[in-house]
Amino acid sequence: MIVLLIVLLVGMFRTIYRHYADVAQQLKMATIMLRACRWTNTALVLIPSLHLGIMPALEYACSLSQDCRAIHIETDPEKPRLERALGALGGDVPLVILHSPFRSLMSPVMGYLDAVQVERRNHLVTVIVPEFVPTKCGTICCMETRGCC
Repeated sequence: MIVLLIVLLVGMFRTIYRHYADVAQQLKMATIMLRACRWTNTALVLIPSLHLGIMPALEYACSLSQDCRAIHIETDPEKPRLERALGALGGDVPLVILHSPFRSLMSPVMGYLDAVQVERRNHLVTVIVPEFVPTKCGTICCMETRGCC
């Protein structure tokens, strides 16, 4: 019984070893030559609504690429408030509104990503999902300090 257990353990460890050896072989860079970077970047910022957490994400996207777009999925066509609010900020980031009649978020985003990849063949597409992290003290503090006032 113990001999059988040892044989099974040795077989399992050999299988694991072979797996890692195969991965190491696939990761070797012996035949890879570095070439000049020919890629450019398109940055897409997903915007659910306009709030304080959006602004650093838009600034970050603009620092990544000249081709930066704000993407909003409109689930309620009766409330087109975001377009007016973003325009009032005076930013030069274009707003793309994707309509989703079935309140689905993933299919409009994935469809738009496919369209951007067809439109910009040699571009990397970076999708930025903004997040606002509230401070523990409950006050809105200066974004540069990132701490409580």
